Amino acid sequence: MTQKTEMSSRERWLAFMDAKPLDYLPFWAKTSPKYIEHRVMLGDDAAQVVPGSPWTWIDDCIVHQKKLWKSEVKDDFRREVFITSAGTTELLYHYDAISGSYYPEKHAISTLEEIKIMTEWFLTVKPELESARLKSALESIEKIKSHQSSITSTLSGVSPFLYFVVHLAGLENANYLLFEHPEEVEALLNATQSYVKARLKLHLEFLRPDIYLLIENMSTMLVSPTQYRDLVVSDIRELKNICETADGRLALQMPGHIAAILDDLSELDTIIVEGLCSPPVGDTTLNMARSHCEEMRIAGGTNAAQWLHSSDDVISSLRDDLDSMPHHRGVAITSSDIIPLATPIETILKVADFVKNYSVRC
Repeated sequence: MTQKTEMSSRERWLAFMDAKPLDYLPFWAKTSPKYIEHRVMLGDDAAQVVPGSPWTWIDDCIVHQKKLWKSEVKDDFRREVFITSAGTTELLYHYDAISGSYYPEKHAISTLEEIKIMTEWFLTVKPELESARLKSALESIEKIKSHQSSITSTLSGVSPFLYFVVHLAGLENANYLLFEHPEEVEALLNATQSYVKARLKLHLEFLRPDIYLLIENMSTMLVSPTQYRDLVVSDIRELKNICETADGRLALQMPGHIAAILDDLSELDTIIVEGLCSPPVGDTTLNMARSHCEEMRIAGGTNAAQWLHSSDDVISSLRDDLDSMPHHRGVAITSSDIIPLATPIETILKVADFVKNYSVRC
């Protein structure tokens, strides 16, 4: 039998995204700089290199007209100010060093008037690409392609309803406003979708990363299955169609509880879903996703709590899941969540070795 030629990391992830044969399953242990710093402090052998991120985030290069939008970062906070003829409102984020992410501290919408301000803002603002940043981003993409070490991904937005719930209004108030002012919220969502499409088209025309990413945070089941079906799927389908028309790949990062919407995701066919999070933190295994969505590209398979156990426990769970799948086309293994600080580096290395030696069925 002819021995398989080992792929580069980049070739392997591209094959995953296009559901082509693999030498072995792609693997991504999501570690933050804080994690490495913490493990070295505890005495983990710094010479044991944790597998680097195979997804390299490329600057989105997006700028807005200064008279319409201001952004400033001070200490651990980032403030965005939205300016319109009807008034202004602001969104305040707080940076969490453990996860390496910003989370809303103060939402931009709490009243009907602020819904109207944000609607006007999305209808008025014209996203643009800043030329110097674009030049640098394109150079980074070419460098990554030549090294063959990773794929490139650009944040192209959030679906409008998830952006409304997570960022603009917050879970509780978003539902109050949706109930009390359905027409105004619908107008806001339509305006937001127009903005997201404009942003995506800029990335498709000028940036051309391997993946156009939407951060669809479902980690606390922020929206009901019915809301997702009625208010999200059609927007994502439209964005996916725009991507595919231009030979681009749309991906959703969806850690958390998504079992109840797997049938809805299956309607999106070959879309890439990263962050499938297994119980008890999430509720979706790789095998569950594959049984609902034959063509969807699925990445995940573990959860943060698992990585606090031994490598044998993580490996046993992954083996059970993978062994029960009909095939492994369009499947990748990730930690789904950020690896906890208490996880020894050796655990990651042992799981990485298991994934590399697992026999792939294509």
